[in-house]
Amino acid sequence: MRTIAVDVTTDPGDEIGQALAASGPLLFSRERPMNPALAALEPPGEFLVAAFRLRDKVLGIVVADDPYGRAPIDPQAREFIGFLLDTAALASENLRLRESVETLARHDELTGLFNRREFETRMADEQSRAQRLGSQCALLLFDVDHLQRVNLARGHKAGDELLQQVGVMLRSTLRSHDIVARLTGDAFAVLVTDTTHEQVLAIARRVGTLGLGMGVSLSAGGSLWPRDNHEMSVLFSEAEAALIDAKRGGRGRAVIEGDEAPMLFEPPDDGEPLD
Repeated sequence: MRTIAVDVTTDPGDEIGQALAASGPLLFSRERPMNPALAALEPPGEFLVAAFRLRDKVLGIVVADDPYGRAPIDPQAREFIGFLLDTAALASENLRLRESVETLARHDELTGLFNRREFETRMADEQSRAQRLGSQCALLLFDVDHLQRVNLARGHKAGDELLQQVGVMLRSTLRSHDIVARLTGDAFAVLVTDTTHEQVLAIARRVGTLGLGMGVSLSAGGSLWPRDNHEMSVLFSEAEAALIDAKRGGRGRAVIEGDEAPMLFEPPDDGEPLD
């Protein structure tokens, strides 16, 4: 069997055009195919043409022939080709469903970010890598301030859209190797890898500023590792404690564990670029 790409030039009356309209393989018997792509394959006088489909989407055109023996194609061979195509389509669909289930198991359905379980798995992997390389990482926790007010005033759909916008902003703002997740409700987490204290402050400030530019107030708490010989397992508890301090201090600010004072988020000036 040979396969032709689906973007070949075709006509409803030629072999491929007819195969696209048919539900199974079609048998043709002619010295020279009408379709130029088929003619380039130089099939013998008798050949089968079938469309390979997945959920009504054509993935390719299959051509079956006997270029060496030039023997006629019997009905059993035609049925077998149809069986192979159906089996391949079923296998492809099962693979697609499996990948979909695996994606849902690792990602938050609303925002498409990692969920908490996947985030904690990535944190464990990062700990091993950071220990091996002697690098520093940080955990930043962000809460959307007053999300419940949005839900009550404008409905949960508006609240969900707000969370999606925050998720997009976080993913587009951070570096590709930083890890972003939605933990639950209004809570997001960022694991900043290969970083410094100054870079963590800059990231927190940028996220808070971008949030205000979107009309969203964020509170943040963060902790760096390694620091004071602490285990990485304390990152969450330290960052959560810092986040609570940020909220108690009036929200719209970041508290980084070990810093003496919180960092207030300020909206961008009208003429100040955010990049």
